[in-house]
Amino acid sequence: MNKTSRFLIGAATALTLAAGAVAVAAPANAAAPSSCASGASCLWDNMNYVTNGSVNNRLYFVQFVDNLANYKYSNTQISTNDTANSAYNNGNTDAAYYWEDAFYKKAWFTLPKKTGDSDFGNGVPGRSDGFFNNRLSSASFYSIHHP
Repeated sequence: MNKTSRFLIGAATALTLAAGAVAVAAPANAAAPSSCASGASCLWDNMNYVTNGSVNNRLYFVQFVDNLANYKYSNTQISTNDTANSAYNNGNTDAAYYWEDAFYKKAWFTLPKKTGDSDFGNGVPGRSDGFFNNRLSSASFYSIHHP
């Protein structure tokens, strides 16, 4: 085997290993939950994109929700204010923003399009302390309202 053949085999092996490492590192919440429609952002009461035992019991918005105190998760009597533990942004163009208080006030975090956070208790993008668990009161897509 000549030097060029050994180099090509080595390079192919390295690329295969690198691709495998990337596949292993993909987040568990990469796929949109089945009940979060394309173009919407969704919130759930519990981690792993469920409320009251079902992925279908969620709040979704396609532009904004300025005061979560005015809403309940679908098919439940559970208020969406200060109860969300997971969110998915299934938006097609914009990042989604989530705020601590109604009308887009106080602390906030963002989820890029087609991403989610399945457990606010272990942190959200940019903040790892679990602060936002059960603390959301408003949300919007970037094109509607952003910090």
